[in-house]
Amino acid sequence: MSALLNAAFGLMPCPSAMAAYFSGLSSGSRVTSYIVIGLFTAGIATSLTLVGMVIQVFEIRFNNTESRLIRLPWNYIRAGLITAIGLFCLANVAFS
Repeated sequence: MSALLNAAFGLMPCPSAMAAYFSGLSSGSRVTSYIVIGLFTAGIATSLTLVGMVIQVFEIRFNNTESRLIRLPWNYIRAGLITAIGLFCLANVAFS
């Protein structure tokens, strides 16, 4: 599960990663730019790992056979949520 999560986030362009990259380059020192990029990468890896761990914990809790949540169409709910977020971001860019 966490490998798929990391692959999904790795495919999305990240403006803050570019900002960290360019701020590291503008410092003039190679060591400083490597440190900035390394810390940014470590922060993203840590946050994605924690999100994956939280998802695993909630999946174990909600996976009871007696729970009503197991009967929900989670694939459609996730697809709808991702589509709604994408449309929100598209509308935000189009109307700003």
